[in-house]
Amino acid sequence: MKRSTIICLCTLLQSSILFNSAYCDIQVPKKYSDKEIQDLIKDKEDFANLEKMGRGNSIKPSPFASVSADAEQPSPFYGASSSANQPGIKEKAEKIKKLNLKKWMSELYEDYLADKPLKYIVIPGTHDSGTGTISDDNAVNSSDGKIPDIIAKILEKKSSTKKVSLKEMIPWTKTQDLSIMEQLEIGVRFFDLRVTVEEGDELYLSHGLRGEKLSDAFDAIRDFCNNTDKDLVIIKIKGFPDKKCKNSNPNELVANFFRKYSDLILQKSDIKIPRNLPSMTMKNILETGKRIIVLFDVRAKKGQTGELMKATLDNSDWLFDGDILESPWADTDSTPKLFEYTEKTAPKVSDDKLYALHWTLTANAGYIVEHYILNKNKGIRYMTSKINGGKQYDKDYSLDEVLKKVPRINIVEHDFIDRDKTSYLIGKNL
Repeated sequence: MKRSTIICLCTLLQSSILFNSAYCDIQVPKKYSDKEIQDLIKDKEDFANLEKMGRGNSIKPSPFASVSADAEQPSPFYGASSSANQPGIKEKAEKIKKLNLKKWMSELYEDYLADKPLKYIVIPGTHDSGTGTISDDNAVNSSDGKIPDIIAKILEKKSSTKKVSLKEMIPWTKTQDLSIMEQLEIGVRFFDLRVTVEEGDELYLSHGLRGEKLSDAFDAIRDFCNNTDKDLVIIKIKGFPDKKCKNSNPNELVANFFRKYSDLILQKSDIKIPRNLPSMTMKNILETGKRIIVLFDVRAKKGQTGELMKATLDNSDWLFDGDILESPWADTDSTPKLFEYTEKTAPKVSDDKLYALHWTLTANAGYIVEHYILNKNKGIRYMTSKINGGKQYDKDYSLDEVLKKVPRINIVEHDFIDRDKTSYLIGKNL
């Protein structure tokens, strides 16, 4: 293609094309179809590069199709790899449709779950689970690093905006729409809780900004367990590796908080060998009379902070070592890279551990700064839409496709969980 032709084409589209380097997203005005652009860009290599960058108008959040017994295909956002002609697919869809998601484990217990080891049960989970209550009216910095403040200051220097409010950081800190109780009611049974210590040693859930109070979240979990028969809840708590924490040992604060719920929380002394928990059947666990499992993630392995976290773990019978859960994190904003990373790491997960598949994309500070300046509306929700759709690339990167390449499906963590996502995963147990 002649250089002059390329320049003319770029000039023609310049007023309505937004090039977004980190998203690798070119937004092409709707009046230009794929065929029209391909006709304009005759050089196949140029067109291939454009396609790899993605068509902005084809990437947009869409509602998940509800699970239905009448559906000829599963939700397109998880891929259409399954066929309605497969044996029992309509029967399974009918069963899922009738299932009460508030107590799906209880309803599936006898026929599907009782004798299944915990590591083989497919469990819907959420990432940074406690951010559902963050809103325009409730945008408060948390003490876990003051990241929103730092990013806001960078933005003020790089953009024409005189002042960036914490409210404007919400798209980059909020990862859920639902409270912990609302997540429980649609079937979530694994929670990733990031705890911070705030004024008066009050414990909050957070992700840069404050979410729910830990006490409110756990009261909801307790009430839920008291109103269901056989549903289990797994919680992962991150330890505090920051030596600058104002409290001398915030890990002890968290451990003592959970001590109050010891009547519901599984204790290490309840089972013979704690590290064998992933291989215990659901029946074995319920026979202890406990319904909640708390995993304590000792993130700092060395130094004074690591020693404090290890001491907290060793001295707390109600905290299991987070090491019994493997949760490889891709740390990428690219859907293809997330897919490739999952495909590469899943077979390496130890068979004697729980496995949490992180089906989430990640934005670092530089990424946030660049995309805020270009488009304030793009945030974690937009990133989530990219992996929920799965069809905007030259390859199907849907969750349905990646699960075909995972030897063992266990916990799947989502941002912005909803009823259709949980129904899809719960159906994998049938």
